[in-house]
Amino acid sequence: MDRWGNNPSTVEAIATALAVVAILFAWLSLRESKAQREAFEAEINARMRPWVGLFGFQYKKGESKDPKLAVLLRNFGPLPAQKSKTQARDRA
Repeated sequence: MDRWGNNPSTVEAIATALAVVAILFAWLSLRESKAQREAFEAEINARMRPWVGLFGFQYKKGESKDPKLAVLLRNFGPLPAQKSKTQARDRA
């Protein structure tokens, strides 16, 4: 009865090892869920951000016969970008 498999302390050791594994698994899960939440919030913020897109690049001849580039600016996002012309000029 004092063999390794029938010893009551063996059951306690196995239970302790399983508890440590469960705690480690829970800690890893919580850490990954925090990283996933942060990535999800960053993606939502990026999608909600207003931006200005450039479309319709065309060369046009003006009255002076010099070629001109015509560009269509479109405002995108759930809320329009504010002061987009001045911000683009300040960054250039």
